Amino acid sequence: MPTKINKTLRDATTSKDSLANLAQRYISSGVVCHSLVFLKKSKLLDRLLSSNFLELESIKGTRSKKIMVKKTLKELEINDVLHRIDERYYLTEFGTELVKYIGLMLYIYDGYSGLFSNFFKPHFQNLNKKKLSTLINDEAVVLGSDDLAQNFINPFIIRHLLDLDIKKGTICDLGCGGASRLHLIAQITRFNAIGIDISEKALSLAKKLTKNTKRIKIVKDNISHLRTSYPEVTILMQTMVMHDFSPTHNCSKILDSFLDKFPNMEYFFYCDIVAPSGDMKSQLPGFDYIHAMQGIETRTYNETITMFEQSNFEVVSENFIEGLSNTILWVLKPEKTL
Repeated sequence: MPTKINKTLRDATTSKDSLANLAQRYISSGVVCHSLVFLKKSKLLDRLLSSNFLELESIKGTRSKKIMVKKTLKELEINDVLHRIDERYYLTEFGTELVKYIGLMLYIYDGYSGLFSNFFKPHFQNLNKKKLSTLINDEAVVLGSDDLAQNFINPFIIRHLLDLDIKKGTICDLGCGGASRLHLIAQITRFNAIGIDISEKALSLAKKLTKNTKRIKIVKDNISHLRTSYPEVTILMQTMVMHDFSPTHNCSKILDSFLDKFPNMEYFFYCDIVAPSGDMKSQLPGFDYIHAMQGIETRTYNETITMFEQSNFEVVSENFIEGLSNTILWVLKPEKTL
């Protein structure tokens, strides 16, 4: 009998220890992501990826920087992101997969860090949209978006675009950000291209990238109230932009306004993230929480479908993007052409 009691106590202690370890690993996961963002912004992650290892002795800089790098590498080693052989650090199999999501980490831990650091201050809940926007690092959001798109979204969009077998035309990216996707698509398809954004930082990055490419034009405008018509555009595209607009019936009106501004549009590539719902329990990390901090209630899958149904577009295909939870590419077409 005492043996059974001891075993029960031992199992309970083990279970409690496991939960304690799990709890601490969850807390550490945020530190791990912040550590990887630090390596990315220090250009050390790029060095790690290009040379396949980092050597602590090769890190140059101040004493405080060297201490920071040393502790960062140790943090990542303890959490199985890196493994150490002699004085060199290598990515583990898990680490190799994790760094594919560095764009998402840049979003959360750099782009929106100002929201997190100010959220518990008494005045935060009274900030209007304009003041909230000053807490967002636009450049980090753009760069994070570009990095995430490069690893997951761009290849997917390009594959579906090529499947349409369109021989020529002009493609327009609404909310083009730094224009890396538009630049890549223009190179592959040889289409002329137009990128539209309202962010000065995004426009600056986009113009810098495309300055030597005559076939790409970058325009400042508000996509919800476009001032100009673009009859030359045959393919319209937006990626992770429309979730910032609400309510749903207003978004349907914005979609229909594109029919007027792009009268010769043949296809609309609409890529966005949806909120968790009864039928879709998963979520893209940080997406709903960060938007809630800004007073934005993101749409569910069913609400997005309702938005399409209330517009004058029809869905040609629906494609879930592998590796990004709740991220979907819909290929739409104006109803009149179906």
